[in-house]
Amino acid sequence: MRVEVISAVPHSTVTCAALSRRANSVFLLDRPMKFFHWKTALNRFRAPPPSHRTLLKVVDVVSGRESRNLSGHSLPITSIAAGKSSVYSWYTGSLDCSWSQWDTRMHPSKVLSARTAGAVRSVALSPGDRFVAVGSDSSIQLFDARQRAYVKQFNYSGRKLEFNPTEVLLSAVGNDRVVRFFCLETFELVSQSDAFVDDVQASVFRL
Repeated sequence: MRVEVISAVPHSTVTCAALSRRANSVFLLDRPMKFFHWKTALNRFRAPPPSHRTLLKVVDVVSGRESRNLSGHSLPITSIAAGKSSVYSWYTGSLDCSWSQWDTRMHPSKVLSARTAGAVRSVALSPGDRFVAVGSDSSIQLFDARQRAYVKQFNYSGRKLEFNPTEVLLSAVGNDRVVRFFCLETFELVSQSDAFVDDVQASVFRL
C-alpha cells in the first residue's frame, strides 16, 4: 500500500468536486454545475459565488442539461461525496453545520440530515457505503449509513477525509498540517505524520 499526500497549489481555486469513475467525469460545485472530462477538468475549475453553492445541481452526462436543483442547506456546500452502490446517492456537507444524504430519484430528495458541532469541511463515504465521515475544525464524526446511527467522534480537525479502499482505515488532514490514520475496526488513532511545512490538501490511498 502507498499513501500519497498532496500539498497545496499556490493560488488554487478548486473548492469542491467529485469524480465519477463510471462516467469519466467530474461533478462540480460551479456556476452553473458542469461535467468535465477528468483530463481537462483541472484547467477549468473556478470558485463559485456563495449564493450558488447552497444548491446541489444534477446534470445529465449525456445531454449536458441540468435535470434538478436540490436545496436544503442554508449556507454554502463545502464537500460532496458520491454513493458507491447507487448512482443516485449523494452526500453533502455545509457551512451551516449539517450534512445530508440525497437520493435524486425521490421527491423530496433529502433522505437524511444531521447536525454537527461546527461548519463541515469534508464529507467522505466508505467504499462499501457503510460509514459516513464528517470533518469539522474541531472533530471528525463517524456515522453508520446503513443503520443511520452515530458511531464515534475523534477530537481532531478533519479538513479532508479519505477512506482506504479495503475499508479498514480513515485518513484525515488536520488544520495543524498533520495527516492522521484511524482504524475502522477498533475506532482508534493508529498513526500520524509529522507536521508538513505547507498546507496539505488531500491524502490518497493506493494499493
